[in-house]
Amino acid sequence: ALSSKAQALCQQTQQQQQQQQFLEDQMLRSHRGDYPTQVLQTLGPSDSNILAVKLWPGQQLVVTGSADGCVQLLSFSSNVDTEVWAARLGGAGGVISLHWHPSIASCSKAYWPLLLAGCMDGSIHVLHATTGQLLASCKPHSKYVVTAAWS
Repeated sequence: ALSSKAQALCQQTQQQQQQQQFLEDQMLRSHRGDYPTQVLQTLGPSDSNILAVKLWPGQQLVVTGSADGCVQLLSFSSNVDTEVWAARLGGAGGVISLHWHPSIASCSKAYWPLLLAGCMDGSIHVLHATTGQLLASCKPHSKYVVTAAWS
């Protein structure tokens, strides 16, 4: 059984996820449903084109992958975005796929703060989500890794 503190944290995380889902639904339904009509915040700057973006569920954090092989975690909890960490994936080409480990969005005891990045050169990288430390890399493909997911 979870402690009362853990249960409260879990409930808070679930409420934040519900709020995030509501905001995402509102963005998708704005105007004709094909694009947002209002800019809420601008993130950046980046030295290269941003090719992938993923929100951290229940947090005011977003991770971006760019054409120069850089992955950045940004906080947008205030009016000014703040870089939490940046990692350059050497020789990786552009980062075009980002995927959080499923435990990030759940309230399980087995929390794995991991981020999977797929790149244009066929490589896949696993990063520690809170520090940006590169934990593992491999290049199992000769073409783009358009989508990467945990199994």
